[in-house]
Amino acid sequence: MQLTMAAARNRPLARAWRPSQPPAVRQPTPLGTLLDDTRAIAARRAGQGVDPLVWREAVGLRIAERTRPGRVEGRTLEVQVESSVWAQELSLLSRTLCERLRERGIAVSQLRFRVRPRTAERATPARRPPPPASARAPLPAELEVRLARVEDLELREAIAEAASEWLNLDQRTPRSRAAPKSPKRRR
Repeated sequence: MQLTMAAARNRPLARAWRPSQPPAVRQPTPLGTLLDDTRAIAARRAGQGVDPLVWREAVGLRIAERTRPGRVEGRTLEVQVESSVWAQELSLLSRTLCERLRERGIAVSQLRFRVRPRTAERATPARRPPPPASARAPLPAELEVRLARVEDLELREAIAEAASEWLNLDQRTPRSRAAPKSPKRRR
């Protein structure tokens, strides 16, 4: 059904929508407020019971660099630490840390520490490069004779290398002039 031009002209105009009350003047919401909720949601989705920013504020930068908050089960927060030494130290501070977390709205009463190194390079200790071949000490004749009896060539070479490096290290390490004397007892 098509409208003719005349019929379209005679048709009443649609009224534009107008609110019955003037719109309330709203203040802009600070971006930080909007992001607080987003960080909390992201932390939960990542398996963390505590927002990393809140964690850093509660425990301080030094501890936050070496730890990471994990899941919250009941009122227990799992905390991942770099080493057993950190786990031991923080276990002594757990009551204080729980109080600081509660002040920030995180209802925890206990912390459980798990040792999980953050990166592979921190997890493995740095190894010293082997000394150059010229720095190896010569083997004593008696050791040479005994090494000749070892049938496995790889094992023989490994023992010779280890002994040579040990002898070289022994030569470089200064020894004390005399053994320390024990104090004499007076009667």
